[in-house]
Amino acid sequence: MKVLVVQLRQMGDVLLSSVIAEGIKRQVPNSAVHFLTLSSNACILRGNPFIDKILTLDKSLLSELKTTLKVIRENYYAIIDVQRTGRSKRVTFLSRAKLKIAFKGKDNFYYNVLVEREPCEYTAWDRLVLLKGLGLKPLKLFPKFYFEEGELGEVEKLVKEKIKTKYFVVVPTSRRKKRSWNPEYFGRLAMMIFEKTGYTPVFTGAKGEEELVRTAYNSSGVGILLPAFPVRMFAGILKFSEFCVCNDSFAGHLSVALGKRVVVIIGPYEEWFVENERTVKVKKGLNCQPCSDWKKCPYKLACFSTLSPEEVFSKIEKKLEAWT
Repeated sequence: MKVLVVQLRQMGDVLLSSVIAEGIKRQVPNSAVHFLTLSSNACILRGNPFIDKILTLDKSLLSELKTTLKVIRENYYAIIDVQRTGRSKRVTFLSRAKLKIAFKGKDNFYYNVLVEREPCEYTAWDRLVLLKGLGLKPLKLFPKFYFEEGELGEVEKLVKEKIKTKYFVVVPTSRRKKRSWNPEYFGRLAMMIFEKTGYTPVFTGAKGEEELVRTAYNSSGVGILLPAFPVRMFAGILKFSEFCVCNDSFAGHLSVALGKRVVVIIGPYEEWFVENERTVKVKKGLNCQPCSDWKKCPYKLACFSTLSPEEVFSKIEKKLEAWT
């Protein structure tokens, strides 16, 4: 059985959707699983032993046409379109796949196997429900990030030269700024964690987020400010850390995929993470949480603005004791 999984946009979503490949391989070991994503997101999938081939697509029409021809030539038995974007719909529809699988929604014309969504406590498990379109079980798997041989050498050198002590990573940013806790709050929380654990806070983020990261760093008064790194080097910095503190963002999903401990500040959404011994979700606990619709919030996202660093620290203090 030869299957193509399609998740074009957002690094966090690509990482989360990669569990589908593992879900297929664990139940059909001799299957071939390919993954189609944007070229900028392919780095997330490198080294994944459950993905036999990575296909990429750029944002141009020409790239879409070339990729569609590649998909047709691959002659897939099934295509699982996780995201249902305009491009992914067209590529799926024009393929010669026997099964064209997606969640039931609008524009179902593009698919011939529609799967009903099921309420899941974790977004990766939600995606695994799509395995039912192949007649497989929706296993409860966590995403994993894989390093290639020799890849961590540069990160180890950086940690020894720049950080030198045990540290935790603070990522005070999110792709959507309105879905983010105040960066100054992250700085104040980092100071409290430092005083409790003795671990050095290391502040970093993606390109374009430097101002917010610096704001958090300046509000802390302690720690180390690092520049934005390529994704795989950032993953290495997380790997050698004690834990991560972040919004419900890519940094949190990457921490989970690396098997690291993580403190996630929760706002309007809750199903993005599942709480366990390594993942702690901290929220204000308003009656309106979760609303899953930050765009229409009548309370100006009070779930973030009224959640103080002191309150967050009080909620995680016992967990920090267990982690140190």
